[in-house]
This record gives sequence, structure tokens and C-alpha cells, in this order.
Amino acid sequence: MSDQPTTTRPTPALVLLLPADGDGPALGPAIAGLDGAQLLRRASSRDWRSDLIQLRREYPGALLVCVRRPDLWLAADALARLVKAAAIATGPVTSLTNIDPQLTPAAPDCSLDGDDPEAIDHALHALSHHQVVAIAATEPVLIALGPDASVEAALTVADHVYAHVPSRPVSGLVTPADRRERAPAHALAPVRRALLQAGTRAAIDWPQSGRDRRPVVLHILHGWGGGAERFVRDLASTDTTRHHLLLRAAGNPTRRQHGEFLELGDARGGPPLRRLLMSPAIGAVVDRHSGYAETLASLIADYCVEQVWVSSLIGHAIDALRCGLPLRWIAHDYFPFWPALHRDFGAADARWDAAELASDMLAMRSGPFAESDANWWSAISADPRGPAICSVSPPNWARCRSAASPTAAPAGPIPLAAGCCCRTPTWPVASCACWCSGASTGPRA
Repeated sequence: MSDQPTTTRPTPALVLLLPADGDGPALGPAIAGLDGAQLLRRASSRDWRSDLIQLRREYPGALLVCVRRPDLWLAADALARLVKAAAIATGPVTSLTNIDPQLTPAAPDCSLDGDDPEAIDHALHALSHHQVVAIAATEPVLIALGPDASVEAALTVADHVYAHVPSRPVSGLVTPADRRERAPAHALAPVRRALLQAGTRAAIDWPQSGRDRRPVVLHILHGWGGGAERFVRDLASTDTTRHHLLLRAAGNPTRRQHGEFLELGDARGGPPLRRLLMSPAIGAVVDRHSGYAETLASLIADYCVEQVWVSSLIGHAIDALRCGLPLRWIAHDYFPFWPALHRDFGAADARWDAAELASDMLAMRSGPFAESDANWWSAISADPRGPAICSVSPPNWARCRSAASPTAAPAGPIPLAAGCCCRTPTWPVASCACWCSGASTGPRA
């Protein structure tokens, strides 16, 4: 027996298994994106699970990633996204791919353009729910297994990661003619349907929130269009230093329910990324709404939102101001502090008291809002139990607004600390600023 002390090599935190016969040029950036990974090369067997079991025996406690084909096209951050998904999964996780019919991103009886795999990857990242779902697949080309995940657990797929085999088409499953042979709804049906409805778009046209170092801004807006929406669209189209997403409240103006569902999209324009039903529906505005708060928290996490910019709370819940993120308020109008959207706020004889609010509400009985009680509106803007938003004096807002150009956004924010808009800075957010815009608000026909 040797007298030399026995040394034990520490288990690496991340092990990346690559094909023995090298890898194609598209794999290089994806491999480089996994910092600190120990690289192995060996031939893959036909049984992916047996390869994974053997790798787990060799590297217990490590996060394992297996690339099973050398000719794959991968986005530069594909492996990093798969690793992130595997870190929270209970078993092995794979990606969508065009080589296995169960894992194809194409809808049944349809096909996608395989000449632009980057556009497919970008679309999946934007349209999916960033989930891992159970799947019955036989040819996964990428597999990741978390350090505490069971190698024997059922295979799952990350619905926002794509691996493309250039020599194969991107085709959907064939629907059997006999209805009795048709399978139940597929786990990937939602994202496949979203891809089909969105149509063909170039990769650059898809929002890529969270995939680079640019901060992500979420705009809060009504669904009426008009100047407020134009302001958001123009800002998002010209600002290349941030990603801009738009959360619109939409509903039926005839029913005066303006927040029946929320629609998330690229603020520059394009197809909806998420459409979420609000139950119960929101009328003009509501203080607290559990479904709204949960939806907003989910969107903030999924799209790495860092700032919230409020252009209008019509159809939204004031929970938007309680998300804990830095907030900017773009004052297109005075809602919800004064519900008359087209009031002359510069009138010298205006009193801005309870009687005048009641008078305005009486004149608005056939207007866009079903809420006609002046006391209700006063409670929304200043809750004595713990105000969600600070009380605002409309003349102060008018003075701020008069300083801004009616055709362009002001050069910078007006800090709340200066007292220009608020009596007391009681906003429940990390930081806040106010921008005044000359755009007007009103329902679009």
C-alpha cells in the first residue's frame, strides 16, 4: 500500500458532454456561454437515458448537460437557458427540435421555415411561458439534468429553447384521418398554436427581453389606442438602450369593462405574446385584484422586467404600483385622480373639491366609466388605511404639464421629491419619477 496521501478530485459543478467526432461551428458560441463547465467527449449510444445514468455515476452532484449531435444549430445562450430550466426541474430536461416529431415547434399538419432557425428560437423565447412540461420523446438532442434531479424521472421539455438540425425540415405531426386514432392535446400545443398565429417574422422583430444586458421596461396602458399608445410605440421604436414591453388592458367599452383581459406585447408592435383573462373583470380601475397581482408578478419574472412605466391605469389594478420595481408615471391625463379625462384643468375658477368632483361625475353618467360615485373615486386616489398612491392636486399636474411640449416628451423626469405633483411622496415603489406628456386620452372608435 502506498504511503502517499490519497487525493480526491472535487466534483465539478457543471459537466458538458459533447460528441466524440467534434462539433459544428454553430455549437461554439453556445459552449462558450457555459462558463466553468468541464468538457467531456465521447460517443453517444442510442439510449440517451443510459448515457445520462453513466454520467451521473461518474459525476454525482454535478449539473449535467449532454449534446448528442455535432451538427446542431444552437443560439449562443441556448445551453445557458437549458441549464437554468434544469436547475428547477425534478428530472431530465430537453429542448424543442425538428428531428423528433414530439418535440417539433411546428403545429400539426404545418411546417416552419428551416432556413432561419434563429427566428424560430427567438419566437419561442418570446411566445412561450418559459415552462418545463412532460413529454414522450425518443430522440432528444440536448439533455440537462440538475444536481438534485432524478435521472429516472420522466423527460420534460423547456418550451423556450430550440435546437435545429440543418438537414431536416421543421414539420408538425400528421393528424390521423380517423378521429379515434387522434391523441389528446399535446403538451406543446399552446406554443405551437402561438407560433402558427404569429406567422413568419425575422429574428430581429421578436423582443428578446432578458437575453442581453439591456434593462427591460414594462409599460402599463389602456387598450384605447390614441396618443398615449403612439407615445409608447414611438419611444420603444427609437430607444435602443432598453427592451420595451407593453401590457395593455382590453375589454368591451359598451359594457364599460375595460380590463376583461390583459395583453402583453412588444411595445414596438407585433403579435401578442400573452393574453390573460381577468376574473372578475376590471371596470375603470380597481385598488386590489389578486389575479392581476399574480399575473403581473409572473410577467415580471418571465421577462426579467426591471422598471415599470405607467401611461394609464384604466382597466388595470393599482397593484401595478405595488410591484416593488422603480416606477415612472407618464401623465397623459389625470386618471385616476380625476376621472373626467377631458377637463379644463387650467380653469381659474375650478375648485377641485368634493362638490366639483360630484358635479363632474353627474355629467359623466353616460361616459366610459360605470363607477359614478364621487366618494368611490376619492377613495381610489387616497385610501386612509394606507394609500396605494399619493393624493394629487390637478392644478399642480396642470402646471407640470404646461412646462412640457405638447408634441414631444420632455427632456427628463420631474422628481416627486420636488413636490411638483404630490402632496406627500407615499408611493410604494423603490424609486419614482413623473414625466408629463401632451398626448390626450380617449376611447378609439
